[in-house]
Amino acid sequence: MRDFALLILLPPAPFLLMIALGFVVPFKKIRRLFLVSGAALVLVTSMPATSKLFGMPLYKSVETYDAAKGQSLPIIVPTAGVYKDFDGRWWPGMESIFRFQEAKRFAGPLYLLGGNPADGAPAEAEVIASYFSTDQRPFVVVGSGRNSIESAQALTSIIKIDEGPVHLVTSVTHTFRMAAALRSQGYKVVATPLSSSMSTPLLLTDFLPGFPGLHVFRQISYEYLGVVLYLFRGDIGLKHLF
Repeated sequence: MRDFALLILLPPAPFLLMIALGFVVPFKKIRRLFLVSGAALVLVTSMPATSKLFGMPLYKSVETYDAAKGQSLPIIVPTAGVYKDFDGRWWPGMESIFRFQEAKRFAGPLYLLGGNPADGAPAEAEVIASYFSTDQRPFVVVGSGRNSIESAQALTSIIKIDEGPVHLVTSVTHTFRMAAALRSQGYKVVATPLSSSMSTPLLLTDFLPGFPGLHVFRQISYEYLGVVLYLFRGDIGLKHLF
């Protein structure tokens, strides 16, 4: 049910629905409005420039970690999905691996956050821990919590709030929502949003529409939708967003 709702709510599905309605509604002016509006929205949101502008608050709203200060802060690494192969073995997704590898560049104790978001799947942090079982860098596994809020709640039993800031290392798009979840539990957050084409300066080629741009815009929309849901449920407040 959740996956179906996301399929309908997230772009480009609403825009494609507008185009489809443009072929069936009985009034010519309304048909034209739906067709033109839907096509324009698909075109605009498939431009990387739109994602760069629309997604800027997702990583600009969090204080950036300054390695020059020499702080050895707790490093929080949220997971980003696992999958099962044909032999029934579970593996971390590439985004999870990338986050963990990048986090190891910094000094400080590592904490892997990620529980079991779907029935029948193992805790994501446990899957990554197994994948990096021979790694020389020690890390702590926090394998409870089905989402960002519950993962932040689980962290409070391990890292006390009065111990100071935590250093969040996650994707550009996920930084905003995860930082808000951590702040809701009383943590001060500094972050390292991982390198992405979304955070680079605007180029002329960013105004060329394409499927990659549409994919990134969909990811951004998912994060904003998650924040709205957290606000609606009372998991976070407006004060936790910045």
